[in-house]
Amino acid sequence: MFGISLHRLAVAAVGALAGVALIGGAALAWSGQVEGKPASFGPGDTDGYYVWHTADGFHLRTTDSSGVYKYTGELHTDGVFTDVQPIRLEKDDRVDVLDGGHTIRYSFVTAEGIDGFDFRIAGGTHLGFLLKRDGTRIDTANIFLGEDGVHPATNPFRIHRTLDRDDSWAVGRANAQPAATPTASGS
Repeated sequence: MFGISLHRLAVAAVGALAGVALIGGAALAWSGQVEGKPASFGPGDTDGYYVWHTADGFHLRTTDSSGVYKYTGELHTDGVFTDVQPIRLEKDDRVDVLDGGHTIRYSFVTAEGIDGFDFRIAGGTHLGFLLKRDGTRIDTANIFLGEDGVHPATNPFRIHRTLDRDDSWAVGRANAQPAATPTASGS
């Protein structure tokens, strides 16, 4: 009798794992503060990074209210970056997918226009960011996430995939701060 119960438990566990594997990406969703384009984003707006997620995937953009700055950084996921598309990059700007698709490293110069890239992530449970401007980590006050322009608590920071029906992402509670009124910063 004990052997039969153990067998049923094993069959149930295998069935559950198979079900999760079949729905994999559809069952894992990214929800939270990164959903929707930041309302305050446009060319020449508050200096810094704007990151958001929509049904089309992720979007990372930079802009500056004045001056010319070099934006560099690295994104890392335990999934695989796909459909990486540069946006408005100039001749010497670059976006490279490395490490078997687990890392994106970029470098571009931005002034009052917009530079950036779009991407998707196949699989995975997290997405990490290290964002720099002119060789130093940019202040979190100059990082705007999602429609509400939430600031991460630290740089670098990580967002996580959660179980849901849509394809959305969440910034860990300890890593999210409500956005203050955007102001230009020289950091």
